[in-house]
Amino acid sequence: MEDQRRQRWSAARWRGTGLGPVLAGTAIRRLSQDCVAVACAPGSADGRELTEAENCEAAVMLGLVWSRLGFEP
Repeated sequence: MEDQRRQRWSAARWRGTGLGPVLAGTAIRRLSQDCVAVACAPGSADGRELTEAENCEAAVMLGLVWSRLGFEP
């Protein structure tokens, strides 16, 4: 049973669906009406180390996600 739950909610299954930005935006709007800043850093969902190129690409993607939610660098 536990393995089935893990399978159902694994990060790989949901990665790239756009659910993360939706949930993050919803949480920010719900929890902090006056939120004006978000700080985050790129990382790997599976815990592996990113190369410098992967880290730069991830930082650009994070910027795009947050800009869709209305944040600016």
